Amino acid sequence: MNKTSKTYCFSEPGLKNTESVIQAVSEKIHETGIKTVIVASYSGKTAIQFAETLKKKVRLIAVSWKKIPPENIQTLKDEGVTVCEYEDYLPLHEAGKNLIRNTYYTLGQGLKVCVEVVLIAVDKGAISAGQDVIAVGGTGGFRLSRDH
Repeated sequence: MNKTSKTYCFSEPGLKNTESVIQAVSEKIHETGIKTVIVASYSGKTAIQFAETLKKKVRLIAVSWKKIPPENIQTLKDEGVTVCEYEDYLPLHEAGKNLIRNTYYTLGQGLKVCVEVVLIAVDKGAISAGQDVIAVGGTGGFRLSRDH
């Protein structure tokens, strides 16, 4: 059976795209029946927007490589969101992972982030390896150098 899928491209990253991304994720949830969404959110704000919009239709996991402010963690927990924090650690930024990381970068920062948040969620035990999920790369509000 042939399937078609929409692709959304934004000329620039940023908060202005979040609502469109949430809408695209909602459509994908409806099309696929996938019930777990993993959102990269270093401050928790993007994950809060997802939680408020998706209204517990899916299991939502927020992944941050930094400490999320306590008030945002409380809001996320009140919304039923699983929070995974990794302090100053990103799996694809370990020594010896440059080739893998840079390969993802050639396809876009967002793709690299999506892969990384899934790896973190598996490592933290929030999901099982091989589980179907939708991963969201965030707003692009924070950037790491490719050399890190």
